[in-house]
Amino acid sequence: MKKVFQPFVLICAITSVLWVGCKSERAEKGNSFESADAFFDQHKQEEQTLVLDTGGTGPIIGKMGTRIYADSSIFMDANGNDVSYPIILKLIELYPAGDILLYRTPTIGSGGQLLRSGGEIKLTAYKDGQALSLKPGKNIPVDMPSTNPETGMTIFSGSGDPPTAWTDHTIAIQTTVGYYQAFPDYLGWINCDKLYSFTGDKTNIQFEVDGTGGENIALFVVFDNFLSVLTVSDLLSPEVPVGETVTIIGIAMDKQGNYRLHQSQETIATGMTVTLDMQEKTEQEVLDAVAAL
Repeated sequence: MKKVFQPFVLICAITSVLWVGCKSERAEKGNSFESADAFFDQHKQEEQTLVLDTGGTGPIIGKMGTRIYADSSIFMDANGNDVSYPIILKLIELYPAGDILLYRTPTIGSGGQLLRSGGEIKLTAYKDGQALSLKPGKNIPVDMPSTNPETGMTIFSGSGDPPTAWTDHTIAIQTTVGYYQAFPDYLGWINCDKLYSFTGDKTNIQFEVDGTGGENIALFVVFDNFLSVLTVSDLLSPEVPVGETVTIIGIAMDKQGNYRLHQSQETIATGMTVTLDMQEKTEQEVLDAVAAL
């Protein structure tokens, strides 16, 4: 018997294929994450160029309020020779938590200890394009702005550029109204820090996310009650103190070039797991979330 063509069957089959295809496309859009490195490179604090061209007492002031006191007598070139004016100073200032996050310079000690920071800077000097250093026995006085400076801070030097950890340089930092007063005896990355004192339990935060490419999400643990920012690798945080409140920030791109953001406030609990909800956001919305930290 001759079979009769059934248009209804064909329409259902086509509809089913299209529905499955759209569903797969939506899943790929929402659940496949790529690195947002270009976002961080574009929006991190720029290195400022300052000119030291007089033997006066200063200070030279950065755009975020860092005050630098220097003259040519403290610098030497690679051969140990004196240098003359003008001298170029390069400065990066990282004071708000959002700026530390964007530069990805976590406040963690070289032994994995959580640090309580008063801000980070990078300070270098050049003459005719050649890097300078400080003469033995010399220091470069620096005032780092703070609305509420804490006692007990010391200078921590950075490992790496940008630093991924900090080592105590054992130089005490003084405080005055509105400033930390530091006297580093070297040029480079400088962090005003002290070890976070905590006698209670600590734990790691495990992160999970629905989809692929979770390792590409830039994840941060930002402490709400003091200045400290930790980065997360392989969806597992460093040890953090139980009971502290933190803001979790996750930033990535999807395959369609959309920004993805997770933001949540958490109270750290033993053995906790945080499920990331990577919402589609505009670039400005991501920047606003970071600036509000």
